[in-house]
Amino acid sequence: MLLKEIKKLIKKNSFCVLSTISSEGKPHTVGMIYYARGLDIYILTGRQTKKVQNISINPQVAVVIQVPYIFRFIPPRVIQFQGRAEILPITDPTANKVYKWRIPQEVDGYFIHIQPERKIWTHGIGMSMIKRARHPEKAERTITIT
Repeated sequence: MLLKEIKKLIKKNSFCVLSTISSEGKPHTVGMIYYARGLDIYILTGRQTKKVQNISINPQVAVVIQVPYIFRFIPPRVIQFQGRAEILPITDPTANKVYKWRIPQEVDGYFIHIQPERKIWTHGIGMSMIKRARHPEKAERTITIT
């Protein structure tokens, strides 16, 4: 049940925070627009970006997706996971299909495909705003994916 809701919310949203690690072990974190297929996310980026350089060296990444409530004054719910990223060519048919619009061949970029590994952590997913406000200690959940 929770996994189904997580997939729905990942697909419904389109903004995530992506963290990569440099060859010196330094984190690099950026906000990115994405499109999803199931739990996998696809990001379009330039060829010469720091995130592409980092993923080429170390494909381990972390992703955070905020899921806002209708009432913006309430802190958002959160989906977060660690995953494995791969750099795909701009012509990749799966990424282009997921990305919803045709990418011109002359775009100088790549797709980043990120697949979650084993566990997804959430805060506030699968519970009402009122229950979350009354019992914040119950808002954190972990789901293991197979």
